[in-house]
Amino acid sequence: MVELHYGNNQIRDRSQFGIYYGNQPIEKIYHGSQKVYQFQPYEPDEILTYASPDSYTINLPKGVYQIALGGAKGTNTSWAYGGYAWGASGGGGAFVEVTFYNPQTQVLEIVAGSSGNAYMNLGGLRMLTATAGTNASTDNAGKGGTVTINSALDITSVINNISGKNGGKAAGSTPSVATVSTYGNWGSTANPNGGARLQYLRVER
Repeated sequence: MVELHYGNNQIRDRSQFGIYYGNQPIEKIYHGSQKVYQFQPYEPDEILTYASPDSYTINLPKGVYQIALGGAKGTNTSWAYGGYAWGASGGGGAFVEVTFYNPQTQVLEIVAGSSGNAYMNLGGLRMLTATAGTNASTDNAGKGGTVTINSALDITSVINNISGKNGGKAAGSTPSVATVSTYGNWGSTANPNGGARLQYLRVER
């Protein structure tokens, strides 16, 4: 067993509370310029993944995190009728953003592809889903995606829970679909891909 000392005083580990010197918590320990210990698994506010499209899997340490997910946009379609070219747009992807507490290290999986739903699995359970907009069909525009939140997820705050925009139908050019995401125009005409953003906030709930 290795003990850390400062002078004649032992620096001790209080298990879930980290290392203390007396009553003073120690966040980091360096040996020269090399960091050899850090209480928090990441730097506060560190962004772990932020991409569109995104696929991310990790053994997620205990802590509070902020996750944003956006579903992809549905596909457009076009046809000719009555001497005119018509177009219908697919629905826009839904968007969800929450902060949550992860009580122990467990596998986190995020998928937000170039098509389809965006989702987060934690410990093998589907916790969050932002569905993609539905595809347009002849004479029918697509519907916007929706959000599903599993009550098993320990949510500390809901920042956004927004259904996607419905598509439109028109003669001539296909109508645009606006994003409902606060990041990168996910799930829209401007960026039809899904997207995800995961940020570490702090250790304790």
